[in-house]
Amino acid sequence: GLGQDNLEASIAQAEFNLASEMLRRKQVVAPFAGQIIDLYMLEVGEARQEREALARLVDASRCTLLCYLEAAGQHALAPGRPARVRLGEQADSPEVNGEVEFLSPVADPASGLFKLKVVFANPGGVKPGVTACLWVPTAPSKTP
Repeated sequence: GLGQDNLEASIAQAEFNLASEMLRRKQVVAPFAGQIIDLYMLEVGEARQEREALARLVDASRCTLLCYLEAAGQHALAPGRPARVRLGEQADSPEVNGEVEFLSPVADPASGLFKLKVVFANPGGVKPGVTACLWVPTAPSKTP
């Protein structure tokens, strides 16, 4: 009868919902779009605990230049200020505009250098980890 059909439909829907949830729990979705650069020793069928790292993911659309600055260069740079970065050591390496994200207010006691981070867009897909140069404006000359 009609009641039996409704009951079977409800059971089928419940089974479908359960299977969908089980499938969802087996899918791994990254928190952001990027490129996988390392898988942590995964083998087919291997179980992992919830919140256990499976892979290392990199989003290289924005990069950070980390460098150390002498005290003399501090006058020209501050958080929020523009910065020019050359992506390589050659004179003809591409250059990009960035922004100072962080400049340590204190020097490293061992080196006397200040930690500096500059963020910049990376539409050209330069690989993270390459050497880069930061243009630091010179201090304005003082007139007597």
